[in-house]
Amino acid sequence: MTTAELAKIANLTDEAQALVRDDLSPSKYLAALSEKSLFKDAIQFLAHGMQVPTAIRWASACIKEFQAPDPKAKGKESLAAADKWLESPDEKIRWEAKKAAEDAEMSSASDCVAMAVFLGGKSIAPADAPEIPPPPYSSQKLAAGGILIAAVAHAPDKATDKYRRALEMGKDMVKSSGAPKQI
Repeated sequence: MTTAELAKIANLTDEAQALVRDDLSPSKYLAALSEKSLFKDAIQFLAHGMQVPTAIRWASACIKEFQAPDPKAKGKESLAAADKWLESPDEKIRWEAKKAAEDAEMSSASDCVAMAVFLGGKSIAPADAPEIPPPPYSSQKLAAGGILIAAVAHAPDKATDKYRRALEMGKDMVKSSGAPKQI
């Protein structure tokens, strides 16, 4: 996939779209976004270049690192369901992740990641119904959204540092994932 195609799919801002050039590889474009401090766009772009499990693993790691040190923090069940799916990606756990996110009324970054798990499957229809595929890239969009929410939910004055850290973590995950790389 070209940089321009990936940027369009990621629905980046006009400012980020203006940086797209035919001669820029996805990794160089990601660097250009970071250099211009377009961190939200960079996170969206990186997430859309990842395989679903990698995007979910990245979001989960960011949420764990960025969350408040409150043991009663929202989204514990959702994050646990997402992590459980990462360990054993089966349909039952995927539906458990959806239920956890819905039970929490999609009120936290972790809920976004749990819903990303659900939308990462082949179908959003119950097992006894005809297959209905989820919208393309919906898991990546939700994973990126979870990261962006986590960056501002606790100590929002440090959001820029958290965006930079998230990008470092994401690039490391792409390198270590062994999956085909877009970026």
